[in-house]
Amino acid sequence: MAFKLFQLDNLNTHFTSYKLHICIKRLICYNKARRWFKIKKCPVTAFFLILSLLSLAGCQTDDSHIKEEAPIQERPHSNSGIHLSTEKEIYTASDDELAVNIENESPMEFSYSDYFAIEKKMNGKWYSVPFKEETFKGIGTLLQPKTSLSQPLSLGRLKKGLSPGQYRAVKSFVRPEDYYLILQNEEKTLESAPTLAASFKVIE
Repeated sequence: MAFKLFQLDNLNTHFTSYKLHICIKRLICYNKARRWFKIKKCPVTAFFLILSLLSLAGCQTDDSHIKEEAPIQERPHSNSGIHLSTEKEIYTASDDELAVNIENESPMEFSYSDYFAIEKKMNGKWYSVPFKEETFKGIGTLLQPKTSLSQPLSLGRLKKGLSPGQYRAVKSFVRPEDYYLILQNEEKTLESAPTLAASFKVIE
Protein backbone atom coordinates (compact mmCIF):
# COMPACT_ATOMS: atom_id res chain seq x y z
CA MET A 1 0.00 0.00 0.00
CA ALA A 2 2.82 2.38 0.84
CA PHE A 3 4.51 1.50 -2.46
CA LYS A 4 1.33 2.42 -4.34
CA LEU A 5 1.10 5.75 -2.53
CA PHE A 6 4.74 6.42 -3.40
CA GLN A 7 4.04 5.66 -7.06
CA LEU A 8 0.99 7.95 -7.00
CA ASP A 9 2.97 10.79 -5.44
CA ASN A 10 5.76 10.27 -7.92
CA LEU A 11 3.24 10.35 -10.75
CA ASN A 12 1.68 13.54 -9.44
CA THR A 13 5.14 15.11 -9.19
CA HIS A 14 5.97 14.18 -12.77
CA PHE A 15 2.59 15.45 -13.95
CA THR A 16 3.07 18.77 -12.13
CA SER A 17 6.56 19.12 -13.57
CA TYR A 18 5.21 18.38 -17.02
CA LYS A 19 2.49 21.03 -16.66
CA LEU A 20 5.10 23.53 -15.42
CA HIS A 21 7.30 22.67 -18.38
CA ILE A 22 4.42 23.23 -20.79
CA CYS A 23 3.54 26.57 -19.17
CA ILE A 24 7.14 27.78 -19.37
CA LYS A 25 7.37 26.66 -23.00
CA ARG A 26 4.14 28.48 -23.88
CA LEU A 27 5.36 31.60 -22.11
CA ILE A 28 8.63 31.52 -24.08
CA CYS A 29 6.72 31.06 -27.33
CA TYR A 30 4.39 33.93 -26.39
CA ASN A 31 7.31 36.27 -25.69
CA LYS A 32 9.01 35.28 -28.94
CA ALA A 33 5.79 35.87 -30.84
CA ARG A 34 5.38 39.24 -29.19
CA ARG A 35 8.91 40.32 -30.08
CA TRP A 36 8.41 39.09 -33.64
CA PHE A 37 5.16 41.01 -33.92
CA LYS A 38 6.81 44.19 -32.68
CA ILE A 39 9.66 43.83 -35.15
CA LYS A 40 7.22 43.32 -37.97
CA LYS A 41 4.95 46.08 -36.78
CA CYS A 42 7.59 48.79 -36.18
CA PRO A 43 8.33 49.64 -39.83
CA VAL A 44 4.63 50.11 -40.53
CA THR A 45 4.18 52.22 -37.41
CA ALA A 46 7.25 54.29 -38.26
CA PHE A 47 6.00 54.82 -41.80
CA PHE A 48 2.63 56.13 -40.66
CA LEU A 49 4.26 58.25 -37.96
CA ILE A 50 6.56 59.90 -40.51
CA LEU A 51 3.64 60.37 -42.87
CA SER A 52 1.64 62.06 -40.10
CA LEU A 53 4.52 64.39 -39.25
CA LEU A 54 4.92 65.34 -42.90
CA SER A 55 1.19 66.03 -43.13
CA LEU A 56 1.33 68.25 -40.06
CA ALA A 57 4.31 70.10 -41.50
CA GLY A 58 2.41 70.65 -44.71
CA CYS A 59 -0.55 72.07 -42.82
CA GLN A 60 1.56 74.71 -41.10
CA THR A 61 1.49 78.07 -42.86
CA ASP A 62 4.37 80.47 -43.29
CA ASP A 63 3.08 83.96 -42.52
CA SER A 64 6.43 85.32 -41.37
CA HIS A 65 6.26 88.00 -44.08
CA ILE A 66 3.06 89.41 -42.52
CA LYS A 67 4.36 91.65 -39.77
CA GLU A 68 2.70 95.08 -39.99
CA GLU A 69 -0.44 95.54 -37.94
CA ALA A 70 -3.31 97.17 -39.85
CA PRO A 71 -3.64 100.86 -38.93
CA ILE A 72 -7.38 100.52 -38.32
CA GLN A 73 -8.70 97.30 -36.80
CA GLU A 74 -12.43 97.90 -37.09
CA ARG A 75 -13.71 98.65 -40.58
CA PRO A 76 -17.33 98.52 -41.76
CA HIS A 77 -18.44 96.81 -44.95
CA SER A 78 -21.03 99.53 -45.55
CA ASN A 79 -21.04 103.32 -45.12
CA SER A 80 -22.50 106.42 -46.81
CA GLY A 81 -24.77 104.20 -48.90
CA ILE A 82 -21.89 102.13 -50.34
CA HIS A 83 -21.70 98.38 -49.73
CA LEU A 84 -18.60 96.28 -50.31
CA SER A 85 -18.55 92.47 -50.47
CA THR A 86 -16.54 89.72 -52.12
CA GLU A 87 -18.04 87.76 -54.98
CA LYS A 88 -17.44 84.53 -53.06
CA GLU A 89 -17.22 83.97 -49.33
CA ILE A 90 -14.57 81.25 -49.68
CA TYR A 91 -11.52 81.15 -51.96
CA THR A 92 -8.73 78.59 -52.27
CA ALA A 93 -5.01 79.15 -51.75
CA SER A 94 -4.46 78.46 -55.45
CA ASP A 95 -6.76 81.29 -56.61
CA ASP A 96 -4.85 84.16 -58.20
CA GLU A 97 -7.75 86.60 -58.26
CA LEU A 98 -10.79 87.62 -56.27
CA ALA A 99 -13.60 90.00 -57.13
CA VAL A 100 -15.35 92.58 -54.98
CA ASN A 101 -18.90 93.74 -55.53
CA ILE A 102 -19.44 97.47 -55.08
CA GLU A 103 -22.96 98.79 -54.64
CA ASN A 104 -23.90 102.45 -54.38
CA GLU A 105 -27.37 102.90 -52.94
CA SER A 106 -26.87 106.61 -52.24
CA PRO A 107 -28.02 109.50 -54.47
CA MET A 108 -24.39 110.67 -54.70
CA GLU A 109 -21.64 109.86 -57.14
CA PHE A 110 -18.43 108.33 -55.84
CA SER A 111 -15.12 107.40 -57.38
CA TYR A 112 -12.43 104.85 -56.51
CA SER A 113 -9.04 103.78 -57.84
CA ASP A 114 -7.53 100.40 -58.65
CA TYR A 115 -5.74 100.43 -55.29
CA PHE A 116 -6.77 97.85 -52.71
CA ALA A 117 -5.35 96.29 -49.55
CA ILE A 118 -5.53 92.74 -48.25
CA GLU A 119 -5.43 92.13 -44.51
CA LYS A 120 -5.29 88.86 -42.57
CA LYS A 121 -6.64 88.17 -39.10
CA MET A 122 -4.06 86.52 -36.85
CA ASN A 123 -4.35 86.06 -33.09
CA GLY A 124 -7.41 88.30 -32.99
CA LYS A 125 -5.79 91.23 -34.87
CA TRP A 126 -5.70 92.36 -38.50
CA TYR A 127 -2.35 92.56 -40.29
CA SER A 128 -1.49 94.03 -43.70
CA VAL A 129 -0.46 91.50 -46.34
CA PRO A 130 2.52 93.04 -48.21
CA PHE A 131 2.68 93.54 -51.97
CA LYS A 132 5.62 92.78 -54.23
CA GLU A 133 5.50 96.36 -55.46
CA GLU A 134 2.70 98.83 -54.95
CA THR A 135 2.50 99.73 -58.64
CA PHE A 136 -1.08 100.91 -58.86
CA LYS A 137 -2.09 103.25 -61.66
CA GLY A 138 -4.37 105.33 -59.48
CA ILE A 139 -6.92 105.73 -62.28
CA GLY A 140 -10.28 106.78 -60.90
CA THR A 141 -13.50 104.95 -61.76
CA LEU A 142 -16.87 106.61 -61.31
CA LEU A 143 -19.54 104.87 -59.31
CA GLN A 144 -22.88 106.31 -60.33
CA PRO A 145 -25.77 106.65 -57.86
CA LYS A 146 -28.04 103.60 -57.50
CA THR A 147 -25.67 101.35 -59.42
CA SER A 148 -23.46 98.36 -58.69
CA LEU A 149 -20.43 96.82 -60.34
CA SER A 150 -17.67 94.28 -59.80
CA GLN A 151 -13.91 94.88 -59.64
CA PRO A 152 -11.32 92.08 -59.97
CA LEU A 153 -8.38 92.19 -57.57
CA SER A 154 -5.18 90.47 -58.69
CA LEU A 155 -3.61 88.43 -55.90
CA GLY A 156 -0.50 88.06 -58.03
CA ARG A 157 0.55 91.50 -56.80
CA LEU A 158 1.02 90.13 -53.30
CA LYS A 159 4.48 89.20 -52.05
CA LYS A 160 3.30 85.64 -51.38
CA GLY A 161 0.16 83.67 -52.06
CA LEU A 162 -2.59 83.65 -49.46
CA SER A 163 -2.37 80.86 -46.90
CA PRO A 164 -5.55 79.47 -45.30
CA GLY A 165 -7.22 81.86 -42.89
CA GLN A 166 -9.59 84.81 -42.48
CA TYR A 167 -9.01 87.88 -44.69
CA ARG A 168 -10.59 91.13 -45.77
CA ALA A 169 -10.24 93.27 -48.89
CA VAL A 170 -10.05 97.00 -48.17
CA LYS A 171 -11.01 99.82 -50.56
CA SER A 172 -11.57 103.58 -50.23
CA PHE A 173 -14.18 105.72 -51.96
CA VAL A 174 -14.50 109.47 -52.40
CA ARG A 175 -16.94 111.93 -53.89
CA PRO A 176 -15.44 113.63 -56.98
CA GLU A 177 -16.19 117.11 -55.63
CA ASP A 178 -14.08 116.30 -52.58
CA TYR A 179 -11.06 115.08 -54.55
CA TYR A 180 -9.20 118.36 -54.25
CA LEU A 181 -9.93 118.42 -50.54
CA ILE A 182 -8.06 115.11 -50.30
CA LEU A 183 -5.06 116.68 -52.03
CA GLN A 184 -5.17 119.51 -49.52
CA ASN A 185 -5.44 117.04 -46.61
CA GLU A 186 -8.61 118.63 -45.33
CA GLU A 187 -10.32 116.90 -42.38
CA LYS A 188 -13.60 116.86 -44.24
CA THR A 189 -12.31 114.04 -46.41
CA LEU A 190 -12.39 111.67 -43.45
CA GLU A 191 -16.18 111.88 -43.49
CA SER A 192 -16.72 111.97 -47.24
CA ALA A 193 -14.25 109.20 -48.16
CA PRO A 194 -15.42 105.95 -46.56
CA THR A 195 -12.96 103.05 -46.39
CA LEU A 196 -14.73 99.71 -46.41
CA ALA A 197 -13.68 96.10 -45.85
CA ALA A 198 -15.13 92.90 -47.32
CA SER A 199 -14.36 89.70 -45.45
CA PHE A 200 -13.56 86.36 -47.05
CA LYS A 201 -11.99 83.04 -46.14
CA VAL A 202 -9.14 81.12 -47.77
CA ILE A 203 -8.91 77.33 -47.60
CA GLU A 204 -6.46 74.80 -49.08
